[in-house]
Amino acid sequence: MQWLDRSLVVSPYHIGLCLNEEKFNKEMKRLKVPKPCPDFLRPNEVACVQYFVGEDDKRIALVCVGDMSSQSLEYTYATLTHEAVHVWQEVKEFIGEDNPGREFEAYSIETIAFNLMTSYREQTDDRSKN
Repeated sequence: MQWLDRSLVVSPYHIGLCLNEEKFNKEMKRLKVPKPCPDFLRPNEVACVQYFVGEDDKRIALVCVGDMSSQSLEYTYATLTHEAVHVWQEVKEFIGEDNPGREFEAYSIETIAFNLMTSYREQTDDRSKN
């Protein structure tokens, strides 16, 4: 017996989470993003989403988040949710969905946010912010 993935829609974007400039620059090089590459974060930004078209026309949404160690977990997750909405907006525009159903939109944002939060937790392994 094997359970299958329950996803009904697969995003046309590969979505990643990057938590520091060094890894961002390494990923830009790996993705062969032409120079000058965008900055990891602009001055006074806590987070942003960078969009690229990689090899084989793969669409990429790279969520970049600076050091959040001094912030509460709730603030960090709110920031990730904010960026998840931006990713959803880009996906929605790309697939030509002008008026998605409310539940479809809510589940889409929930899934993106959940995946970002899970990745954040795994990358920081910071269980002390419960």
